[in-house]
Amino acid sequence: MYKAKEHAVTISAVLQKITKKKDKELCDISLSLWRVLKHLGFRYKKTNNRQVLCELSNVVSKRWHFLRKYVNNKTSDSPRQVVFLDETWIFAKGNMSKSSWQDGTTKCYSSNRSGNGKRYIILHAGNDEGFIPDASLIFSSTKNTGDYHGNMDANIFEEWFEENLLKKLKRP
Repeated sequence: MYKAKEHAVTISAVLQKITKKKDKELCDISLSLWRVLKHLGFRYKKTNNRQVLCELSNVVSKRWHFLRKYVNNKTSDSPRQVVFLDETWIFAKGNMSKSSWQDGTTKCYSSNRSGNGKRYIILHAGNDEGFIPDASLIFSSTKNTGDYHGNMDANIFEEWFEENLLKKLKRP
């Protein structure tokens, strides 16, 4: 609907854009525009800044560049092995999301709150054949920070990458 700039999308901003007027006249038609937007399915809600960040033009350009290289590699006569990796965390007693899709027919709730137990950091890699065997790294968190990144740093990653992952990959 809108291109991410430095301004939030509000009724006033939309009206100013389409009418080029600024004050009293906007008040007269803002309620009508609000009704039209609601009817079209728009909801005025808290902005997801990550979504806006993902759609910045330089991010979109880099994504297209990656996808072109990825497809070119996959369709080449001698494609190179592509390995994806990710890191995440989980609590010993499980994770529960703060939100979920609900249909309103039953009251859903979790008896197990997120944050229970010890936190484990997980790092693994895979390719089109599945996870790379014996390449995972799982360790318990030692720092009590709100974010697990206090436990995963460049030294740990580089050691895992060189000692665990690279040695397990097939060479071309």
